[in-house]
Amino acid sequence: MNVNHVLLIFKSALEYADFKGINNLLADNCQYINVERNILKNGKIEVYDFLNSMAKRTRDDNLAVYAHMMTLSEGTNEKEFFYEGERGLAIAYNEMDNYAIGMFIELDSNNFINKIIVSNEIPSFRIDKHRAEYNSPPIDYIFYKKPVDFLDWLTAISIWLETGYVDKHSFYDSLADECCVHFQRKNQEPILLLGKEEIINDFDKIMNLFFYTMPHIINDKNNRSFIKYGPMTIEIGRSLAGPANSVHIYIDDSEA
Repeated sequence: MNVNHVLLIFKSALEYADFKGINNLLADNCQYINVERNILKNGKIEVYDFLNSMAKRTRDDNLAVYAHMMTLSEGTNEKEFFYEGERGLAIAYNEMDNYAIGMFIELDSNNFINKIIVSNEIPSFRIDKHRAEYNSPPIDYIFYKKPVDFLDWLTAISIWLETGYVDKHSFYDSLADECCVHFQRKNQEPILLLGKEEIINDFDKIMNLFFYTMPHIINDKNNRSFIKYGPMTIEIGRSLAGPANSVHIYIDDSEA
């Protein structure tokens, strides 16, 4: 994983107000730093407890959280912790474009989270809109590892949903040859793609018919991968060996 992959996982955790599993990504000496509020949490346990308490406040206050990938612009190099070109999350509460804080991640040499840096004074930035602009994502968005466990699948599909880009290394190569994709939209006739060849030919164009630019929410229940993106819910079924042998996609856009 790189910083972009971890940011996409944090995007989902923030929007769903649930940091379950994030502790597996934290280094033992991880730090949480809020620059302006002088909040400092040290160590994996203390940081994870703080993230969970933050999520609980979000749920208790019934706040809608919107976290968007961003890149810092010119004029940020003079600020401590930040540099031009650094990627992070612009986070808004209740109003999608009213950004209140920025979050940035540093990884150690083993790709564990070494620092989580939060600023209430976001330096100059631009929102990354790769899907809206029909651009292929930068090379550092691409997930080169075959997804096996839940976090792998979460990362690979989050990148697809965020950028509209599917490459064979991050998705198709990780499907079993006999994999079945099942699209179900409300009460309409289901669409079935049977076998890897049909999926490679048709998955991307069918999926784009049902895409909505809404925050995505991730759940992991009973070791199954559930991904919710607007009115779209995706479930990944896996064989014991790791490859996906079923992909179920349900769309309920009656209120969209």
